[in-house]
Amino acid sequence: MVDLQKQWEDRVITLRKEGTSHKAIAKITQKEFHSDLSYVAELSRVRRLIHKLEKRGVLPKFQCEAKHEKKDKTITNNPGTFDEMNGSVEYRSSDGSMSFQKVIAITEGESITPEIVMKAHNIDTNLWEVVTFKNNFWQAQAKGGTKIFLYQSKITVRPKVFSVDLEAVKKHFDSFVPKPITLHTSSKEHTETMVEVNICDLHLGKLAWNGDIGEDYDYKIAIKYFNDVIQNNIKKIEEYRPEKILLVWCNDFFNADGINESTTKGTPQSCDLRWQKLFMVGCDLLVNAIETLRQYASVESFYIASNHARQAEFYALCYLSAWFKNTENVTIHTNCKGRYYYKYGINMIGFSHSSFEKKANLSHLMSTEEPKMWAETKYREFHLGHFHREAVEEECGVILRWLPALTGTDNYHYDRGYLGAIKRSFAFVWDKNKGLIDIFITNKF
Repeated sequence: MVDLQKQWEDRVITLRKEGTSHKAIAKITQKEFHSDLSYVAELSRVRRLIHKLEKRGVLPKFQCEAKHEKKDKTITNNPGTFDEMNGSVEYRSSDGSMSFQKVIAITEGESITPEIVMKAHNIDTNLWEVVTFKNNFWQAQAKGGTKIFLYQSKITVRPKVFSVDLEAVKKHFDSFVPKPITLHTSSKEHTETMVEVNICDLHLGKLAWNGDIGEDYDYKIAIKYFNDVIQNNIKKIEEYRPEKILLVWCNDFFNADGINESTTKGTPQSCDLRWQKLFMVGCDLLVNAIETLRQYASVESFYIASNHARQAEFYALCYLSAWFKNTENVTIHTNCKGRYYYKYGINMIGFSHSSFEKKANLSHLMSTEEPKMWAETKYREFHLGHFHREAVEEECGVILRWLPALTGTDNYHYDRGYLGAIKRSFAFVWDKNKGLIDIFITNKF
């Protein structure tokens, strides 16, 4: 059996002998060894090992003494080492600004711009702007003869103020004025049924390329998949003439959350839209879907907390609530809890993304969180997402149903071999007195 700990230690030793900094080593080993630890925890492991090996004499001690040496003195360790030097941070509560001071290294010929200095201090240029910066410098030489300049750098930054362009917002809403619709009539009366249209894990905004993944996926493809599901489900809706349509979309509907094109926790994503456009495109897509569905029956929708865009999807729900505020046959539930329960007749349906709960707890959550609804119902199901595959289990009279996804494969899933899942979407037909009576599947190939 391969000793991963030994491999990890050997890799740390090799990188350190090459002059690589603690921080750079931690980033490399965290990626190469697929560590479940956070970056901070990995960095702590690296530092402990290096300190122990330096005390034993296995590794030489790297010290940057350029500040005390003469001009043009050759530095034996590379520029990455200088981020290990001591520095200081000062915070001002009066205006939220921060001052950073430390030694930074910049290669000869590289422009000294506010952005370059901010990056050297590991300051996010998307969130902060420069107030002032000052650099005292001297020249040194790194391995290979490359000249570098060492700067005693002090920089003061303040949080960026993100203003709202009211004209852009007005233009967006003006271009999307609701038009009067004609409700579809039929000789058949509405039946005591509800159709649940469940579009799971769309990941709108994800970018994948056929060249390295084996398939293409972008926001235009995602829009087509979404609209195809809506149109295909209309056939089932016309057949059953339900009194109600439940639109379930809030399961990783967006691929990223916020301005950094990452998940809510900060995992970077491959995206093909800027965050502003992604949000507007997603809201337009949802508005169009509801406008289409409400021609056949009253429509309801709600919020589920998912791991890719927990914030953006709640904001989109509030957008829908405002948009359909005065629409008679549309109800948007602006719930804040991450799980949602819905009662229709003798049916109790729970909804969760299932990325947070322990699987063993799911079957017990219904009766714990909604005991009254539990007591009034006979058929109970949990509809779940996140895993991009179909699976059904029954626990204590509760059916746990994991739903497949429409999204394309990305680099993460391709590299780990998570391939072959069928792209499909389910629509469920619930009878008020008989339970689940039909499932309609839309396949995408």
